Amino acid sequence: MVTGRSSSRARPSAREKSVMQTQYYPPPAPHALPPRTSRFDTMLQLRDVARNGLLRPVTLTVGPGQRMVVAGPSGCGKTLLLRSIAELDPHEGTVLLDARSSRTWGIPAWRSHVMYIPQRPTFPTGTVRAALQAGFAFRAHQGRSYSEARALELLDLLGRPAELLDQSTMRLSGGESQSIALVRAVLLEPRVLLADEITAALDADLARRVETFLLDWSIAEDQRAVVWVGHNDAENQRVGTAAITLEKA
Repeated sequence: MVTGRSSSRARPSAREKSVMQTQYYPPPAPHALPPRTSRFDTMLQLRDVARNGLLRPVTLTVGPGQRMVVAGPSGCGKTLLLRSIAELDPHEGTVLLDARSSRTWGIPAWRSHVMYIPQRPTFPTGTVRAALQAGFAFRAHQGRSYSEARALELLDLLGRPAELLDQSTMRLSGGESQSIALVRAVLLEPRVLLADEITAALDADLARRVETFLLDWSIAEDQRAVVWVGHNDAENQRVGTAAITLEKA
C-alpha cells in the first residue's frame, strides 16, 4: 500500500518536490513481535531536510519499532540523508527526536541517541576490543560501561567468533569491519540506528544474521527504530516495515 501526505500546494515545483510517498511493507516475519506501546507515536521526524543541489527536501516520520528503508538510484543522496539525520554534515531543514530538535538536545547527546553506521567503517589502531571500548570514553556515553559479555553475545548473534576481539583492527576484512561497526554502535545503546549498506561486504548467511538481529533489536525495547539503506530490493523487503524512495536532485 502506498500512502502520501497532502500538500497545501497542488503542484510543487521540481526543485521543491520532496519525498511525498511512504510505502508500507507487509507485516514483519512471524518470529518478530509487534512493537510495544509507546508514549511517542512519532519518534524521529525530518522536516524538509536537504542539501543544496545534492539532496531534495525530505519530510519523514519514523515511529517506535519501525524500520524505515531509504531507497532510490545511485547518487540520489541516501548516504547524505543518513549523515544529515546523524548531524554529521551541514544541511537544511530540521531533525527531531521526541519532538525536540537536534539543537535542543545538543549535538553530542543527539549523536549518542542517533547513531550512523557507514558502509566502510574505520577504527583506531589496536585490537577490536580496544576499539569497542574507546566509544565509552566520550562524555556523551558517561554512565555506560563496556561489557565483554555483551560484546561476545553480539558477535555470536552476528556469526562472528569470540577470537575476533583480540584481532588487530588493521587486519579486519570489509565484512568483519561491518559486523564490528554494528557491535560498536549497539554496545553504546542508541535509540536510532542509521544503517548505510552495512551488509554489502557480507555473504548471504551473515547478511541474514544482520537482518534478523536488527528486526529483533528494533522491537526488543521501547523507543528504538532503524533507518536502513539496503544492498538490494529483496533485502529491503525483508528488513523494512516501510520505505521511501528518493529522487536525484
